[in-house]
Amino acid sequence: MHKKNEFVVCSFYKFISLNKLETLKSKLFQFFKENNSKGTILISREGINGSVSFKKQQTESIQKFLENTFSENFFFKIQDHNAHVFIRLKIKIKKEIIKLNNIHLTPKIKTGRMVTPKEWDNLINEKNVAIIDTRNDYESKIGTFKNATKTNTDNFKEFPDWVKKNSTNLKNKKIAMFCTGGIRCEKASAFML
Repeated sequence: MHKKNEFVVCSFYKFISLNKLETLKSKLFQFFKENNSKGTILISREGINGSVSFKKQQTESIQKFLENTFSENFFFKIQDHNAHVFIRLKIKIKKEIIKLNNIHLTPKIKTGRMVTPKEWDNLINEKNVAIIDTRNDYESKIGTFKNATKTNTDNFKEFPDWVKKNSTNLKNKKIAMFCTGGIRCEKASAFML
């Protein structure tokens, strides 16, 4: 039996140009396996997206490894847990780290602006603002912001079609969008820009 909150679940992503994906996959797999981590990490030419669990005392070394490997600062979302939440470790090479039907975008170069919670509150209370919930239908049903427009999508790759169908309603409006972890909003706002 594990001690209470002995493990953490760490989620992270970064849009960054990557190459030599097979070599990178091997390096990541070796490091995370040696650190008894479980979860899934996706890598592609557009970046990295992962969610892994490991012992809490390894948090700093894992964060340093990722930041040193990619020469980038990451924003880590960390949640305490009593045990591993994943069954095994998987590192996968994909065409995209968040699937949007291979539309060529570069969120690292051009994406929407992240706002603070206070800026968000002010923004969604302005006139002529479209509040878009970019999450899938299941997540939106759990809860959303007042006056938010749900995309009613089963999958994020349906988002471009939703935008095309709703372009008239969005024209000449400020767009305020939200998602679960940030990655969809970065890619969705890059698409809309």
